[in-house]
Amino acid sequence: MVDTMPQNPSPLSNFISPQKAELRIDAKQLMAPAANSAAFQWLDYHSLIIDQGLVIDVIPTAQAHKQYQTKQHYKLSQQLLMPGLSNHYCSLGASLFQHLGLELPTQLRWQNYLMPAEQKFVSEELIEVATEYSIAQSLFAATTNFSTHYFFPQVTAKIAKKHKLNCKIGICINPSFSLPNLSSEQQLASGLQLIDDYKHQQHIEFGFSIPNLNTVSNDFLNKLASVSNELALSIDVSFNRLTTTSTDHSKQRPIQRLANFGLLSPDLNIHNPVRLQRQELKTMAESGSTLIVSPSAACLAADGYPPLSEFVTLGGSFVIGSDNLASHNLNMLKELNSLALTSKLIANSATATNADQVLAAALKPTLQAPIVSSQTLGFSKGSEATICAVNLDTAMNLDGKAQTEQTIAHDPSQQIVYTGGQHNISHLWHKGETKIVDARLCSSEIQEQQKSVNQWLNTINQRKY
Repeated sequence: MVDTMPQNPSPLSNFISPQKAELRIDAKQLMAPAANSAAFQWLDYHSLIIDQGLVIDVIPTAQAHKQYQTKQHYKLSQQLLMPGLSNHYCSLGASLFQHLGLELPTQLRWQNYLMPAEQKFVSEELIEVATEYSIAQSLFAATTNFSTHYFFPQVTAKIAKKHKLNCKIGICINPSFSLPNLSSEQQLASGLQLIDDYKHQQHIEFGFSIPNLNTVSNDFLNKLASVSNELALSIDVSFNRLTTTSTDHSKQRPIQRLANFGLLSPDLNIHNPVRLQRQELKTMAESGSTLIVSPSAACLAADGYPPLSEFVTLGGSFVIGSDNLASHNLNMLKELNSLALTSKLIANSATATNADQVLAAALKPTLQAPIVSSQTLGFSKGSEATICAVNLDTAMNLDGKAQTEQTIAHDPSQQIVYTGGQHNISHLWHKGETKIVDARLCSSEIQEQQKSVNQWLNTINQRKY
């Protein structure tokens, strides 16, 4: 329920004038930082007061109407409020290819489906259509922060600027395959120019992305380490069954190879590593490197599963991505559920990777230097007003229609991780701007976007693979 007219001042205003603000959101519960900065707590019947894209107060709802007069007022008596989720590993521009050869072995899929399709169809126009579509789909699943890498990163940067997205864009370094066809040196030079072009956009960061470490020579890896260190850029390295072994460039295993060039550091993110030795995990954890887990992609590839529980036990930190090109998925709520369940199975322990840990990993910002310095797990004064409303009291009647009912009180984190889904997202605001209301996207462009997507998919699917 929303009131769009200014509210009537309370009798208290005879003595104290209510402070004016843009938006007030009342909720059943909302997430706030706990005393431990690495955790969060849930506040019952509180309100968020938003102005100029920031949370200016977190206040009990019973007091909110006395202290604030807002232009808009949302009464979400059944919803939980939490910050938008982060997708720490995705390819927004690849969403029109992610269905091709999905259930084939990884190498066969890449050689016979993905690479031929990309060589045939990838263009700036396609990347723009796919990226816009991916963002819209992600918003429906409460995702507002991205770490993305794919061809034509300048297109992604343009769209991130348009939507004011908090976005880290990976400059792909892949000597064996790039579009347009560029050498490693050319890919690096093009990326550095793009970084310079967007150096004044605080909500857009850049880093390097290495999809296959085996293809990068030692000389170029040394140069990349020097550049990334000089510019304080992060590096994402994707591991797989082949990457874990020694290569023509080095007889050393990749963790040792990365360490030799000084790349094992808090600026290094390693995606879905498999078949790592315990000492390698310990070295990763001690260096401050982050483990990125894309659970659905790992399950579909069937090459092994990242040793998450063991890594956390050794003191390592992790984040979550969807790797949509490998998983056909941009729904981060699905990834939370998959990670929580699969990690327990792999660790053979019901206590491994609890719901709070999983949710916290999905809320970590994708930017190395968040714009709002007070950005924490939950809402506090000064937090960015990127807010997701989750209605976990929605059930289905036997006739298939949604109904709202009071459910038995559960732990909110467990509800979101184990039972929450895209259908539970009712509202979403990004930096104070309304994006979703009553599960409907506010943008008027969505129908035109869907038309463009369908045209491209029809063309792509007509090709014989």
